[in-house]
Amino acid sequence: MRLLIDCGNSSIKFALNMKLEVKKIIEVRLNNPKKLSLDLSKTLNALLKKRNIEGIYLAFVNKEAKDILLGIIKKKFSNIKIRILTKRRFNNFKLNYEKPNTLGMDRFFNCIGSRTIFPNSAYIIVDIGTATTIDVVDKKFSYLGGLILPGPLTSYSSLMQQTSMIGNHKILLKKKILGASTAECLSSGFVHGQSLMIESIVNQIKKTYKQPFKVILTGGLSDIFKRFLPKNYLLDLKLTFKGVAFFIENQK
Repeated sequence: MRLLIDCGNSSIKFALNMKLEVKKIIEVRLNNPKKLSLDLSKTLNALLKKRNIEGIYLAFVNKEAKDILLGIIKKKFSNIKIRILTKRRFNNFKLNYEKPNTLGMDRFFNCIGSRTIFPNSAYIIVDIGTATTIDVVDKKFSYLGGLILPGPLTSYSSLMQQTSMIGNHKILLKKKILGASTAECLSSGFVHGQSLMIESIVNQIKKTYKQPFKVILTGGLSDIFKRFLPKNYLLDLKLTFKGVAFFIENQK
């Protein structure tokens, strides 16, 4: 059994993995720096003690959080092999990116993981988190390009910081598009602004490239937005880890 770690901008996610199977995902949020080391230590203890872990595989986009995590692992679990995943090359995957080493590892593994779901199809990956990223891969397993957009909470937080009269309001997840109060208007902008933007971009990609793309949703907020997007969009919260597992299995 392996421990896979995805060190992101808003959280660190842990998953247990055997071959291509991914299970028991645990998330540690990064919104409380004072408790972070303690939370990570507790999570690692729960995952690593009493389990035969053959190795730890770490993908990261957040260097500061990665360094804290590695310090704890090396101190408490020095007997377990650690591999930091930085290589953006995989079998016949053609990564058409100007500087491949600047493509986020989460985006890279999303592209790889989607191949395990749609081995014979072109696909569009929408990852909704701190940022909303959209990545496109064709049927021949070639990367066509992508977009990086502000995530819904990033946009909402920026709006709150830049406006003095709105005040703080709870987000209401409603399907009606027009609000009749400040809270409802903000909520509609939060939900429908992001979902309509995503759907419009996906439709434009389909129109431009004229391929029967499958669409996959992933990321920390994707389960919230799934019901505001077309029903044929597939939700897979394990997608990044599936990519990591597929990558490891094919490196043997």
